[in-house]
Amino acid sequence: MSQHPNHGFWKMSSYLFDGLGKHDTNKDDGWHVEWPNIGVPSRFARCEIDSTWPNNIVFAVRKGKHCTMAFPDMPISQPVPVVSGRVKALFEGLAPGAVQLLPVRLEFMDKPVADSPYWIMNLLRMIDCVDESRSNWSIGYGGLKSYRSWILDKSRIPSDAMIFRVLNAESSVVVTDEARKRVEQVGITGVGFAELGYLGLRGPTWKPGLVE
Repeated sequence: MSQHPNHGFWKMSSYLFDGLGKHDTNKDDGWHVEWPNIGVPSRFARCEIDSTWPNNIVFAVRKGKHCTMAFPDMPISQPVPVVSGRVKALFEGLAPGAVQLLPVRLEFMDKPVADSPYWIMNLLRMIDCVDESRSNWSIGYGGLKSYRSWILDKSRIPSDAMIFRVLNAESSVVVTDEARKRVEQVGITGVGFAELGYLGLRGPTWKPGLVE
């Protein structure tokens, strides 16, 4: 069996993301981060250092109707991940300089969900690496490119890139197979891995996290 063109790279996303469960109350069994106006995810779209983030910000979280799990390392928060200290430590060691971790206090019903802070994972690396000749794309709103499905040109990805966003497909957090294995070895909860190139949908090789 031939390998998929994007073999070796995965989309890392929060538990039960990609349209399954987010709006279906019959399947909504995850924890959701509610972003206030001060923290709109678009402020992180450029993958640049955020030097104005307040240190005392609080985000509320919502528990899905059918949620029975403990609060995970990675609650549902898209397109910007919100992660525990365990995930912070993992990626600071695995990909130094590739992410900025900004503190945030998460509360459920006005009470902290954890003794230690959670962290907004601001990715600092954006790579222009889509092979447009083999991808499905169009010109969208404002004249910007929009990919429906996409194939990586691996020759344009630096060898030290462990976690990054893809230019014109910024909603996806891309990790290498090595990074995926480390996440699974540590036992990070609330995360899954999907085949690359499918925007808004789980890929056919979706690898669920430990809590699914």
